[in-house]
Amino acid sequence: MQTKQQRLLYKGKERCDRDYLYEFGVKDKSKIVLVEDTKGWEKRLIEMRKDDADAKACKTVSDVQQIVDQVSGQIVSMESDVLKGKKLSDDEIMGKIDFLMCQLVKLDDSKVDGDAKVQKQILVRRVQKYVETLDALKLKNDALKVRNGSTTIALDNISNVRVGPSSVRVNVATSRFAPAKSRSDMPSTPTSTVVTTTWETFGSSTGSASSKSTPPPASEPLLIQWD
Repeated sequence: MQTKQQRLLYKGKERCDRDYLYEFGVKDKSKIVLVEDTKGWEKRLIEMRKDDADAKACKTVSDVQQIVDQVSGQIVSMESDVLKGKKLSDDEIMGKIDFLMCQLVKLDDSKVDGDAKVQKQILVRRVQKYVETLDALKLKNDALKVRNGSTTIALDNISNVRVGPSSVRVNVATSRFAPAKSRSDMPSTPTSTVVTTTWETFGSSTGSASSKSTPPPASEPLLIQWD
């Protein structure tokens, strides 16, 4: 039995370990009976359990810190890949987020005091910051996916547009020659008017045309010569 588990009673009163027994009338060769302190034992048992819990909590905080140190390097690498335009899988990012959230749950369940409590608070803020970083990376990764998809669609549209103008140019070119062809195919209509730059020819042609077109007057007598 340890000294902390012993109680010394004299004349109905409990005496402390620092008390001198002769001051209370205890004489030499007196018989003393030691009684186990059940209440003190229960108290010390609670303290022992608390110490064990604190030790486990401190170990949990230490283990989480080592894990976060390892994950931090992976997060930095993922962030660098996304900034370079590399597309990451959503499962990879969400897996890291879920893993860090589990570490936060472990830290929340651990009850520590003193320096370990301060260390725990710092570690919690660090894990929360990494989770926020991964959330931002997920948004950038999704935007990169949409951007790549729109670029592919834009390239397809550009290829279609490149084919379009060539056909339009062919149609325009054919339409330019179409009127000439139609004019050549149309039958030519005779015209009675002759265009010339010579005034005499113009007058003669006009006179001949007018003489041919005007009938003889009806009042002129018809002369018939009989042999």
